[in-house]
Amino acid sequence: MSYITEGAEWMNPVPSAVKNLITNFFRIGDKPDPDAGNLWADEVFAADGRLVVGENEIVGEQGAWAAIESRRHVVQRVYAGGSDAEDLMLHGVLTQTIRGNGREVQIPFAARMVLQPGSRQTSSPKIQLYQAWADQSPVHRALAGGGVSNK
Repeated sequence: MSYITEGAEWMNPVPSAVKNLITNFFRIGDKPDPDAGNLWADEVFAADGRLVVGENEIVGEQGAWAAIESRRHVVQRVYAGGSDAEDLMLHGVLTQTIRGNGREVQIPFAARMVLQPGSRQTSSPKIQLYQAWADQSPVHRALAGGGVSNK
């Protein structure tokens, strides 16, 4: 089992294919691979899938690694909702190391993951929408050389 979900609490029944999708989504996102956008498109997102962080829709890499040396998502709790458990709420912690100064910040996050209709029952479910919320102020403080108070 991956570090991403090994300690996760599954508050409702979630099929193993969906658990694997969650793990794969974060596995791809946690590696500084210039091909991550293509991997997400091929392996985890529906053709019209969307990735939104806060209020900003992300397209391609958009400098995702410019200021970050490493990142590691750990999912702590997953709630499944909707008539077919296709609407998921994830809670976890994102640990990032800042490029240049090596400061490490831990940021709690919440995310909504909506699966493509009908794909949950397949061996390869796809993400229709992934929207995450996290307080980025610790990253901004670390980039500015200020103290990091959340670790």
